[in-house]
Amino acid sequence: MPRIKRADRSNPGKAMEGGLKMPSILNEAVKWLDRAEQAREVAGQLTDLGARKAVLELAQSFDRLARAAATPAVLRRRELATKDHEQNR
Repeated sequence: MPRIKRADRSNPGKAMEGGLKMPSILNEAVKWLDRAEQAREVAGQLTDLGARKAVLELAQSFDRLARAAATPAVLRRRELATKDHEQNR
């Protein structure tokens, strides 16, 4: 089976076009997506069908975590929590 080329996500917080940086919450989402991709690569190498199914289910869970981490409500909640924390210093 050919090896799937992975996206370059080695430094998700690096400056993007226009000099903007991704918020840390999006870094977290990218990390979950990377874990999902890694799990799918492992699943593709497994011969045991039960193990393959379990690893693919794990990859789906990682995808759900990534989506949850990047939802606008979560982003706003974390932004407010950070501001509150900074004000209470």
